[in-house]
Amino acid sequence: MHGTSPFTRLILGFHDHQPVGNFDGVFAQNFEQAYQPLVRTFAEFPGVKFCLHVSGPLWEWIEANRPAFFDELGVLIERGQMEILAGAWSEPILPMIPRRDRIAQIAMFRDIIARRFGVSPRGIWLAERVWEPELVESIARAGIEYAVLDDYHFTRAGLSPDALGGYFLTEDQGHVLRLFPNSEALRYLVPWREPEAAVDYLLKLAESGSPNPLAVTADDGEKFGGWPGTNDLIYGKHWLARFLTMIQEQESRIRTRTFAEALDELPPLGKIYLPPASYREMTEWVLPTDRIETYQKAVANLEKADAGFAEPIRPFFAPGGFWRNFLVKYPEAAEMAAHMRNVSDTLARIDRQANAARKPLPAEKAAMLEAVRKDVFRAQCNCPYWHGAFGGLYLPHLRNAVYRHMILAENGIDALIAPEGDYLRCLEGDFDADGQTEIRLDNRHAILWIDPAQGGQIYEADDRRTSTNVLATLNRRPEPYHEKVRKAAQAPPADTPEGPSNLHDRVTLKHEGMDSLLVYDTYPRKALVDHLWPATVTADQVMHNRQESLADLANAAYVVDSIDKSAEKVSLSLSCGKRINHNDFRVSKSVTLPRPCSCFDVNYRLSGLSALPDSRFAVEINIAAMAGQAMDRQFIDDRGQKLGTLDSALRIVRPASLTAADEWANLAIRIDWTENPPDEVWTMPIRTVSNSEGGFEAVFQSTAIFAVWNVGANGADERSLQFRWWFERLH
Repeated sequence: MHGTSPFTRLILGFHDHQPVGNFDGVFAQNFEQAYQPLVRTFAEFPGVKFCLHVSGPLWEWIEANRPAFFDELGVLIERGQMEILAGAWSEPILPMIPRRDRIAQIAMFRDIIARRFGVSPRGIWLAERVWEPELVESIARAGIEYAVLDDYHFTRAGLSPDALGGYFLTEDQGHVLRLFPNSEALRYLVPWREPEAAVDYLLKLAESGSPNPLAVTADDGEKFGGWPGTNDLIYGKHWLARFLTMIQEQESRIRTRTFAEALDELPPLGKIYLPPASYREMTEWVLPTDRIETYQKAVANLEKADAGFAEPIRPFFAPGGFWRNFLVKYPEAAEMAAHMRNVSDTLARIDRQANAARKPLPAEKAAMLEAVRKDVFRAQCNCPYWHGAFGGLYLPHLRNAVYRHMILAENGIDALIAPEGDYLRCLEGDFDADGQTEIRLDNRHAILWIDPAQGGQIYEADDRRTSTNVLATLNRRPEPYHEKVRKAAQAPPADTPEGPSNLHDRVTLKHEGMDSLLVYDTYPRKALVDHLWPATVTADQVMHNRQESLADLANAAYVVDSIDKSAEKVSLSLSCGKRINHNDFRVSKSVTLPRPCSCFDVNYRLSGLSALPDSRFAVEINIAAMAGQAMDRQFIDDRGQKLGTLDSALRIVRPASLTAADEWANLAIRIDWTENPPDEVWTMPIRTVSNSEGGFEAVFQSTAIFAVWNVGANGADERSLQFRWWFERLH
């Protein structure tokens, strides 16, 4: 029987996650250095309870590669030491995905966990703690009782930080959910300070006079061995074992509980309605880059201010950042999200038709439908849709994985509903909800997405045989940490912390010369990006975005002149006119997709050239989803000669053909100039500078190919340019 001295209930939670498409070695390294040691350390302290969430992508990897780990978890669950949390299966940002998918993902994961461990999870880990009030209904309908948010969410709603020692009820349209505030103060103590600091914090909370005080610290499992320097801290220097020993020694005043036990032991502190929010750092990262500096100045001013002035302001001070605006800040994320929703909507229509038929699908078709659903869910994994302290969107292999699963889902849908054999389709609609019409052309082999309003560019080009979007590119753009990169490249900071850190304090450059890569693009790096430059423009100027343009065609709105459909092909014709030196200049281009093959034709007609000065007209094509430096990724000319790896800067004179080949991906993009070959072709690597767990790094994003023709200077007034784009398999 415990005494009556005041005590704090402590909930320790850990969230283990690796994104869809991450490298197998990263899964294995984090498992060996963080996930398994964490669980085994707790197993040595049976009196200390904790909660664990394992995301669906990581669950699948463990099931395939380390299945005995689930037996270890089962022992802890059975003896009541550990509670396992559910979540949306692929770890999506819930407000980003359709409501039907939220409910289905959570329910599916609840069933997976219940089948494996014989217990049905009562709570959910909310990916990145991205909250919107409408989530209550979805989560409750999936059979979940509670979710874990940050204390920041509650102070945004106006509550005092001192009033958060428990959990709250919220509701939407009569659906009820319980919400636990996760302590930011504890997140920065555990494990970044000595264990005594966290224990002292908890003891002070016990003595605070609050009735039934409850403290929650729930955070990424990678902090406990996976981040740089943390494995030595947590296990080499026994931080976790020392912390758990102290917790055990203070058992009369610090008592660990699971979330479910806290629900059963304590009444709610009251009802609350929370505004849209995420954890504090996320709401900073989502701000427009030019506003982040202003926000950081405001934070610094508050820190410098007199405490009597600042303390009343602090709980109400918050940035205006809202997670969905990552889809504004990064148009590439919006493109992925739009395609994902499009595929999900198609799947929902198939579901509705199957339900309306009132008879079960044949077993084979039902299995195909479930495979499509899994691919849609995998494409909803949150990591490549945003960017903060980690690479996320900046990591090509994560973007490629999302597109791979979307294209696999498209292929599965075609197998279910498309006619047999080759076919041809043209769809028009505002696919990305930007108020403009986009056009989709597809056949059995390829899918092309074209945006007339953005330079008449092809913004997604999918090779269906390899499930690859070769336009999964990323622009070079300013980020708030780039100034740190510039300063560190000139003189390494004297105060870079040694050993482990919380990643926000560390300035580490993983490559030399990174400041020279801080070049920013002014148009989307896609395909059929048109340029008109003075004849003096050089490839180096273009590489560093210092070129002069006679007309901004890359950002111009093109007009759809016609869409011609026949049984054998569909052709989209677009045009754009510009007034240059009091004369009319016009670009007309068409994209023709034939029914039976994995290629498409591009035709240009330029008019009004004779009045131009010596000029260069260029068509830019960016090729992504292929690594740059590896020796099995090569440029190849029309004679089969290898010209260099895909990150090479080349100048090729009047080529008849150029191939970008990736042996590992079993994919090549071949461009054949069928008439009027370009005077020159320039290739150049596009690299970004981004933040990651290990520091700032240069990342190869795509290969830019510029086909350049010399025009103007009283030459021909019109020119026709044609090429054929092939998707080829290499073996």
